[in-house]
Amino acid sequence: MTLDNAVYTFRSRDFLDISYTGVCAGSPNVRHVLGQRPEAGAYVSTRTSVTLLIQAEWCTSTPSPTVSPTPSPAG
Repeated sequence: MTLDNAVYTFRSRDFLDISYTGVCAGSPNVRHVLGQRPEAGAYVSTRTSVTLLIQAEWCTSTPSPTVSPTPSPAG
């Protein structure tokens, strides 16, 4: 689910204190929800602060460069 859809869903259920934190999880789905605190399914008051964990935009999705071994000196 996208961040915007998740916030809409929480607000439609009367949660008002909603924040998000970007994490680098390697997902290609930028700004999609990866998890939340408190966990989904927990019974909490609508006054509870909810933090959504989303795939951050600033993460690189390219693989790490391969490092070639250093050649041993001739001898």
